[in-house]
Amino acid sequence: MGDYYRISKKLFIISSIGIIFSSFLTNTSAAVINNIQNSEVTKECSDQNCEKLYSELSNRINERLNKNASPCDNIQEFVCGHSDFWSVSEEWNSIHEGLLHKLLEMLKSRINDFIDYKPFKLINDVYKTCMRYENTGQQSLDLLRDIIKKLGNWPLLEGDNGKESDFDWIDFFVKSHDIGFKSFHFLTVWDWSKDYKSTELMLFHIPPDNLSRENATLNISIPAYKNYIAKVSELLGNTQIPSEEIDEIIAFELNILKFSYTAREIIRLPYYEFIKKYPSTNWRKLLKFIKVCGNEIPSLSNLMISVTNDFPDFVKLMEKTPKRVQANYGVWKIIQETIPYLTDEYRELKREYCSTQQCKIEIRADYCREVIDQYLKAALSVLYAKNFDNDIDTIITEMIVNIKEQFVNLINESTWMNNETKNQRIELLQNITFVIGYKERNNDEIVKYYENFEIDTNNYLQTLINLELFDRGSNTKLDFDAIIAQGDRISSSYCNHRKVFTIPMNMLREPLFSVNYPMYVNYGHIGKDIAAIITESIIVMKEKLTGGINLTEINDEKTLCFRQQVENYTSTNANNSLNEWPSPSQQISRHIIYKATYRAYQQWITKYGIEPSLPELPFSNNQMFWINLIRYPFCFPPSEFSIVIDNKYSPYVFNTMRAVTSVSEFYKDFNCPVDNSFIKNYGPSCTFFEA
Repeated sequence: MGDYYRISKKLFIISSIGIIFSSFLTNTSAAVINNIQNSEVTKECSDQNCEKLYSELSNRINERLNKNASPCDNIQEFVCGHSDFWSVSEEWNSIHEGLLHKLLEMLKSRINDFIDYKPFKLINDVYKTCMRYENTGQQSLDLLRDIIKKLGNWPLLEGDNGKESDFDWIDFFVKSHDIGFKSFHFLTVWDWSKDYKSTELMLFHIPPDNLSRENATLNISIPAYKNYIAKVSELLGNTQIPSEEIDEIIAFELNILKFSYTAREIIRLPYYEFIKKYPSTNWRKLLKFIKVCGNEIPSLSNLMISVTNDFPDFVKLMEKTPKRVQANYGVWKIIQETIPYLTDEYRELKREYCSTQQCKIEIRADYCREVIDQYLKAALSVLYAKNFDNDIDTIITEMIVNIKEQFVNLINESTWMNNETKNQRIELLQNITFVIGYKERNNDEIVKYYENFEIDTNNYLQTLINLELFDRGSNTKLDFDAIIAQGDRISSSYCNHRKVFTIPMNMLREPLFSVNYPMYVNYGHIGKDIAAIITESIIVMKEKLTGGINLTEINDEKTLCFRQQVENYTSTNANNSLNEWPSPSQQISRHIIYKATYRAYQQWITKYGIEPSLPELPFSNNQMFWINLIRYPFCFPPSEFSIVIDNKYSPYVFNTMRAVTSVSEFYKDFNCPVDNSFIKNYGPSCTFFEA
C-alpha cells in the first residue's frame, strides 16, 4: 500500500537516463576526434520538432562533457566528467513524473471520449478517488476496525483477554495477504521459476525495506515512536496506556530491523532438508499459500529453498518471542500502514511523529500518480501506446534482429567453443522472445482483463485493497504478452515455460528512445539493454537461473584472464571496498554487451548509411555511439568512485576502459595516438570469443 508521507525518495536507479556533456573540445581532446564527413547522410529526421529534439539532445550531452579529458585515456571522464549524481537522478524523476502527469491530464480532458473504455475509465476513477479528501476518513476507519477483527484483534486493546496461544505468525501472514495487504513484516518471500524446464526456486530473507519507511531511524526516536503507538491505541479504544507491551513491540521490531543491516550469504537447501533443519514452524502452510506465475507450487519435493546466513537467528527470535508480542507487532504494522487514510486525528498523530523522523510529506497528486503507475500497468501501457509513434515496433524489432544476429556471429566465430557448446548457446538465443511495449492486437484482451474489476470510489482504503488483490491475481487472468509493464527496465518472465523479455512502453520514449533520434543514440541506449539481457541469458548467468552453463564451466582460461585484469589492483588496494571491483562475470558481460551492440550498429550503418550529426557536436557516428553507450543508463560522475589506480582511475572507470578497449575498433573510431594509450600503459584487454 502507498503512503502520503514518505522519507526522501531513494535514488531512482533505473536502466534509463540520458543526460551528459559540455561544450566543444579543447586542444587536449581535439586531437583524438576524427570528425567524419560524408555526403551520404541518411535517416534524416522529418518530424517538425526535430530541430528542437536534436538541440535538447545535444545540450544533454554537452553539459556533462569534460572537454579537458581524452576518450582514449578515460572515456568515462570524457563523457561524464561534469556530471552530478543527484542532479541526474532528480532530472530523471522529473522527466518520468512529468510524462505521467501529462498523460493523466490528457486523459482527464478527454475522459468523455473514453467513458466506455474501461481501462481508461479505471485510471481516471482511481486517480479521482485518490485525490478526493472525502474518500478517506471515517469509512476507512470503519474498514480498519473490521480488518483488525478478521486478524484476530489487537491484544494491546484487549488487556488480559487476549489469547496468546491462538496466534500463529504464518496464519497472520496468510490472513493479511488474503485481506489485501502486501507487506511482509515478519519475513520476505521471493519466488521465481528456476528455468523454463525446471521447478520453482524460493528465496526467504529478512525484510530490509518492508518495514514502514518512517521507522528507518527508529533507534534514535524510540520515545516518539512509543508515544505514537500509545496515542493511536487510545484513539482505537484503549483506556489505559500499556507501557510495557508497547516496549515489547518496539524491542521486537528493533530485533527484526537488525537483520536488515547484516552482511549476507545465500544458502540453498532442498525442501525436506529445510523443514528438517527448522521444524518449529509450519513452513508447508506458508509454501502452499505462495503463488509462482499465479499458480501453486506444483511439487514441494522438487523445491529448492534459499535462505540468508542469518536465517537461523530469525527462527530463534520467533521461537523465543511470546506470541502475544508477535500479535501486537503484526497488527500494529497493519494499522500503521492505514493511518494516512483514516480520520484527521490519526493523520495528525503521524505528522507529529514524522516531525521526529524527518518524514517527507509527499504532494498528494504525486502520490496518486505513483498508485496509478504501480497498479494499473496494463491500462497505462495502452495510454502510453496511444501517444507513441507507430514506427517504434518496426525500429525496435530490427534492433533486436540485428543484435541477435551479431550474437550468433560471435558464437560461431569463437575459436575455443566446440560445436555442441555453440549450438546450445544459439538454441538458447533462439528461444528468447521480446515483447515490445503494448501491442494493439491485445486491445480486446486488456478490456476483458479489467471486465470484472471494480473499485469503491467513496473509500480510498478499500480501493487500494481492491487494487492490490486484483494486481496479485493478474497472472492467472491474462497471458503475460498481454499485460505489459510500463516500468523503466526490460523485465523478464519464465511463466508459460518460455523466456520472455518485455521492453516496456515507458522505456520507448524520450530521453531514452525516439523514432526521430539518430540510431547511434538508440543503439547506445536501448540496444545496450537488449544486448545485456541476451548476454545474461545465454553466456554469463548460472544454470540455476537460466538453463545456461555456469561461467566457471565455460572456459577456465577465459575466466582467469578477466580475473587477472583486476587482481593486481585488488591485492595492492586491500583497504578499499572489494564491492567496487568487478567480478570476472561482470567484466565478461560488459565486454560482450559492448562488442555485440557495436557490431549491430555497424550493420545498421552498412544498410542505411551515415546519419546526421547533432548540432555543435563534432563527432562521427561511431564516436556518438560510444558516447551514448557510456552515458547510459546513468552518467555516473567519476567522483562517485574511489580513485585507487595511479591516482587516476576508480575500479568502475578502469573496468569501463577495459570494456571499450576490448573492442578493437574503439581506438580507430577516436583516432587514438599509439604512444599514449590505455592499452600501452595497462596491456591489452581480455576478450571472450577469440582465442
